[in-house]
Amino acid sequence: MARTPEAVLRVARSMVADFEGIIGEVTDRVWRSVPAYPQVVVDRADLSGQVRDSILNVLVCLMEDRAPSAAELDTAAANGERRALQGVAQAAVIQSYRNAERSLVDTFQARCARMQVPVGALRAGQQQIVAILDQLEGAMLRTYAQMQQRIATRTVLTEPDLMNRLVSGEPIDAADLAGLVRTLGLEVTDTTRVVGLALGVAGEDDVDPEHVAELRHHAVAHLQSVTGSAPLSGVVREDDGRPVVVVAVPWEGPVTELGGRLAAGLDRRRTAVAAIGAVGEPRRGLAAVGGSCRQATGALEVGRRRGAERAVVLFRDVLLEVLALRDVRMVVNIQDRYLRPIAAHEHLLETLRVHLATDLSVPETARRLVVHPNTVSYRLRRISELSGLDLHRVADVARAVLAVEGLGLGISARANGSAALDEDPVGR
Repeated sequence: MARTPEAVLRVARSMVADFEGIIGEVTDRVWRSVPAYPQVVVDRADLSGQVRDSILNVLVCLMEDRAPSAAELDTAAANGERRALQGVAQAAVIQSYRNAERSLVDTFQARCARMQVPVGALRAGQQQIVAILDQLEGAMLRTYAQMQQRIATRTVLTEPDLMNRLVSGEPIDAADLAGLVRTLGLEVTDTTRVVGLALGVAGEDDVDPEHVAELRHHAVAHLQSVTGSAPLSGVVREDDGRPVVVVAVPWEGPVTELGGRLAAGLDRRRTAVAAIGAVGEPRRGLAAVGGSCRQATGALEVGRRRGAERAVVLFRDVLLEVLALRDVRMVVNIQDRYLRPIAAHEHLLETLRVHLATDLSVPETARRLVVHPNTVSYRLRRISELSGLDLHRVADVARAVLAVEGLGLGISARANGSAALDEDPVGR
């Protein structure tokens, strides 16, 4: 490497003196240009840390008139390994590095102009900056490629693969999990309280992969900022083929508070993607969080069927509905037994639905239906006569709630291949 001109050293020292400002400028530029590939998930704090490492190494090498040391190259290599395990596409890694290089060179040139550095010295300094960055990038990409090779041969656990296996309930080797946690720099132990979350694009049957990528990217960055902990994330596919973003995040507070913070991040002022989220119940350690993630995906489906948008559903609030969706045939059978006899009487079915929603209050049911309480009492007697339901018995109330909630989720004879509500009840 050519000797650094004295004028360039002065510029480098001035850049070190304004290091924090430069880090912010470069991070902003790279952040805005991160491509929305389906596998890109880089949160701002993580990106800022990588930018900080790279720029500091460049300025130190420039001032000390040397090439990157083995330790500095190792830092770059570790970043490459981490990006591969996170599932970040190589094109995104390269583009981010090039954007950082352009931003740093632009800052250097602007400083040289203000400090009246001769053109020859400016060009020499610029060449040195590019040469140092090329060496750091080379170390990073070599390690990235090596890790990708290991991933291809399935000899190492990756972040996206981890989330898929957690959600499916597939066993995970403790050593593999510990290795991934260590490489990604996560502060998670077997006693850490971890919560599973699920997010999906609302109101779309044919979901755009770029919308899913943007949602995953946004969710990781938002949760990092509001929880102070790095989340793990991946994209899984439901039985109907819809992609769902699944996230595991360390969280010691109430799940209601986490749900509120997640909902704030889905506001249209924060993300253009119209999304819906869901939160499972806490678990201890990553190895056990798969159950929480499955709870979240179940709650997410409930929210979708209800037409929710930019909202968050807590699993604890929709236990019955999740149960209904997991055993549709059971719900249809209950509907067949108890609702089919009153299916031809829409006013009776609606009275039953409202009565259950008002906690079996006759006056409140009458108020909502705009009828006399005596009318409600008469209809309830007819419901009991036709269906056999006794709404004074807890077991019958539970059956009625499950049957009616199923209708609200789109579970019915017509939708699920049974004659429960579609045949004429005469002759049964």
